[in-house]
Amino acid sequence: MRLRVAIGSVLAILVSAIAISTAALKAPGKRPARQIGDLYLPITAHQLPPENGVVPVELKCEKAELSTPNTIKKLSCVIKNNATKYIAAVTLNIFVTLEKEGKTSTDSSFLTIDTFVHPDFRGEHENNLIPPKGERPFQDLPTTYDGAVIKGLAVSVDYVEFKDNSTAGPNRSGSRIIIDIREGAAKYKRWLVQKYHQGGKSINAILPLLEKDQPIPYESGIQNGDQQQGAIFYRNYARKTYQAKGAGGLTKHLEHSNTTVNK
Repeated sequence: MRLRVAIGSVLAILVSAIAISTAALKAPGKRPARQIGDLYLPITAHQLPPENGVVPVELKCEKAELSTPNTIKKLSCVIKNNATKYIAAVTLNIFVTLEKEGKTSTDSSFLTIDTFVHPDFRGEHENNLIPPKGERPFQDLPTTYDGAVIKGLAVSVDYVEFKDNSTAGPNRSGSRIIIDIREGAAKYKRWLVQKYHQGGKSINAILPLLEKDQPIPYESGIQNGDQQQGAIFYRNYARKTYQAKGAGGLTKHLEHSNTTVNK
């Protein structure tokens, strides 16, 4: 879930790319035909302070691809674990510098990878942890800013949670986002277990609730967008568990009331 807040003004960079048709250049007496292509904007990567001369979680970003001056088509970064312990979760902070009507502002959002999310998932996916020297990609969704021009992009590591529960980073919002995602998954499972028992412990009674187009119910207690993302994660996990392992695979989780949240 993307969290956006206005936080002030930073540097302004504008890069444009124009593709010129080679064939048109060769045609005598004609003006060159010009085709507007994607724009590529450098991303400033802000690293964590080094520990013993080594950045514990290194951030590497490609140039962002813009389909128009106000639309980010692709934003890709990779984190590398230079620490000696496994990473459980990471939150990146993305800063987009915008210019609108002569004024500059900065839009801030967060991207999170959580390898745990819920105890049911953790028990079956221990290998999802990011090992020492391991890497994990981050990709943001396409984003359009109405009436504004994108002038600059920066990304920083906001929060890192290691397997041993130690942490790193300034933690502007990262730990709160991760806690909310895990709380949302736990709330959804509690609601799903309730529906399972109300349906006479019949898997068939709850299967329609797991479809992708089903909204997250208000009665599950979800309170914000990050919790909703956690609920969606557990819904998708339950559906895929049923598809891969049948009724018995899903029943195992519904009969086991592990809904605690790892903080």
